Amino acid sequence: MKVAKTIIAAIALSIIWGGFGGILGLGWLVGLTVVAIVVASIISEALFGSKESGSETVEARPTGRINVPANEPVARKTSEATTAPPHLHLSESSNATAQQQKQQRQKEASPDESPSANFDFGNPVVMAEMQRLATAMLAKGGTPMKNTKYTMGRRHASVGSFPSELHGHNGIVPMLTLIDPSVGQEVALYWLDQTSFVTELAAVRPFQLFMKSGCCPGEFGSLPWLLFYVPNPDDTASQPFAASDCYINVPSPDQLRLWRDLSKQTHWHLTLLGANNVVHDFFEFENHFGLDQALDTIELMCGMMPTKDFMRAKKDFLDTYTVEDMYEMA
Repeated sequence: MKVAKTIIAAIALSIIWGGFGGILGLGWLVGLTVVAIVVASIISEALFGSKESGSETVEARPTGRINVPANEPVARKTSEATTAPPHLHLSESSNATAQQQKQQRQKEASPDESPSANFDFGNPVVMAEMQRLATAMLAKGGTPMKNTKYTMGRRHASVGSFPSELHGHNGIVPMLTLIDPSVGQEVALYWLDQTSFVTELAAVRPFQLFMKSGCCPGEFGSLPWLLFYVPNPDDTASQPFAASDCYINVPSPDQLRLWRDLSKQTHWHLTLLGANNVVHDFFEFENHFGLDQALDTIELMCGMMPTKDFMRAKKDFLDTYTVEDMYEMA
């Protein structure tokens, strides 16, 4: 519309100039010159536009949360959003995109960053795992305890064949075994000790067994552990008389199931086993150890920070902490 009006005005002006210039015989030449100049000006403006800054308003385009001028990068307008973190790219932000960016930043985190930073409660994968575990815990909440009370009375105990891979091993190990035929198979604990200390341990009275648990995050993922200990008969002692540490490889279903089965028994049986499979004593304890709840917590922790390399995680832990440290920290 503006161009049409300009052309009409230019033609009228050329005619007027031509009328006055006819007296001199140069009117139409002057008129055509004016028309050429005006038309050239119009064409130039139409093709190249005005170079003057701010002379026209640029149409805004929607980007999902805010309107950003089409000729400006979105990053320049990020600060205008009051509800979004500054790291979000607002023009393409979505739950998936934001989550991918978050996971990428976690991968690039510095090595000295606290391991607890990996417990990302905003991560949908973590939340789904927590929900799965919570559902499983509720489902098994009504699982009946297996009655494993020993019924055969006091008699001589002996151990026949024993796994060769445990030869020379010291400490507590859980094993599926048959102690009382009326009970059937159960998970029992064997405290192996190839030294003369097993005699001193068997002589402790009263002989009590306690358990502590923990889950240590590290470079190679979570390392769950259990610490079994016998209190020192001397009440003034700050450390237990004896202690044995166990480590749980949660990704191994068979190992985890063994501990779960033990947690569901009404009674635990502990055998003190010396060199040449000599039984130094046999004990029965009512199950008030809280192992089932400890395993729930361990699975939850490992769901948030999975064990990536069990053996390397265990080595790092053993290089850093002693049994005495574990007793103090739990």
